[in-house]
Amino acid sequence: DSCSMDAAAARSLARAAARTPQLRSLSLTMCPVREGAGLALVANLARQSHLTDLSMVNCGLRDEGARALAEALAAAPTKLERVSLRCNSLTDKALWVLCDALTQREQPARPRRPSPDLAL
Repeated sequence: DSCSMDAAAARSLARAAARTPQLRSLSLTMCPVREGAGLALVANLARQSHLTDLSMVNCGLRDEGARALAEALAAAPTKLERVSLRCNSLTDKALWVLCDALTQREQPARPRRPSPDLAL
């Protein structure tokens, strides 16, 4: 099965997800995620504090979508435990951006000490 989601449908889905705290898992498998509304949807879904599982397998997600997802994950507290992104057109660079966002999210912020090799 596949779906086609225009901007209005993406906004409606994001609003519905925000008002449904019982929603823990959401699959958008094979639903095309395009620029604009699709990327906004990705960011909004990642920010849902109650969502634990987001599947976006074969959604046509590209680097721009991965960046939107990474920014949302880094910016807002989330309970996401699983994000499935298989069969998308992501480059290694986009995957590293996502990994960095997830790593930063899992580690508490600590003040960094200056390196003794750095001259001020």
